[in-house]
Amino acid sequence: MRRLSLFAARRRTMLAGAALFVVAAVLGAVLTPAPSEAQQSKCGTEIWYWSDATYTETVGLRAWTSYECGCQHYYWGSISFYRTFEDSYC
Repeated sequence: MRRLSLFAARRRTMLAGAALFVVAAVLGAVLTPAPSEAQQSKCGTEIWYWSDATYTETVGLRAWTSYECGCQHYYWGSISFYRTFEDSYC
């Protein structure tokens, strides 16, 4: 009987560890910028994020002012796979 309870405890511990790993992997994938965003020069760029492929509802913005304005970063909303790149203004 004792062996059975030890097995159940180990199983719960392993399931909890696996669940934490999955949550960490998902958060890492969501928070990591796309390669095209990470490699380009950011100053003077606005990245608009859209709800779907129709590009009709904006859900977020990541932007950097131009070099003349000090290359300040500002943002709001959330990111998505649907994005457009535009020039940023002061």
